[in-house]
Amino acid sequence: MKLTKSQKQLLDYLGKDFSTKVIDWELCLYRKFIDYDVEISGGYYRRPFNIYVWRINPHNEIIERHFKVPHNYEVIKNLLDDISSRYQNLSSDSANAPGELCES
Repeated sequence: MKLTKSQKQLLDYLGKDFSTKVIDWELCLYRKFIDYDVEISGGYYRRPFNIYVWRINPHNEIIERHFKVPHNYEVIKNLLDDISSRYQNLSSDSANAPGELCES
């Protein structure tokens, strides 16, 4: 598997915090926090991206998802910066850990 042109461009734009990972037989962009992961799927041939936030401890659970995110790298980066500010220093047992599914 290899990245599409738009995935490669987005990965380059997002920088060193993101890597690639095969998730459910799809090559995705990926970032790991303490007990949370961010997965960016889609983006093939001008199709929109989908962004998922997973709580991985004590079990895998999608806690936030954003569908049909357009190929606007600045908009995606702003969304990911917001997600990062909320999850990067949290552990799933934290009193401040989000618990409700958020969709957009």
